[in-house]
Amino acid sequence: MKNISWDGRLKSRCGKEIEDQHEFLLKYEVQVLQRWKKYSMQNLYGTNEKPVEMEVEWETAVDMDNIGPVILKDKIIAAVKDMKDGKAAGVDGIPMDLLKFLQEEGLRQ
Repeated sequence: MKNISWDGRLKSRCGKEIEDQHEFLLKYEVQVLQRWKKYSMQNLYGTNEKPVEMEVEWETAVDMDNIGPVILKDKIIAAVKDMKDGKAAGVDGIPMDLLKFLQEEGLRQ
């Protein structure tokens, strides 16, 4: 079934059209951005308010029993070996090719 847009052209539903809560298509970028903001706040945080900042404790002030699981070096080495070549650098800016080049001994240090 083909839909016709407001200007008379055939419209394909390829996922680029954004609807409001009443299923009307949003035409303007500002409307789409506001809809995404409202959608993400409701579904991610369960509210229309911004998330509250949490206070983070210093590691020395935390009981060692309450710290999360230890990441084993062997698990890191195995994960690096399993990664595909040519992957983009992450937020740390270190490319995967460099980590693979270091091999096991370089990763252990």
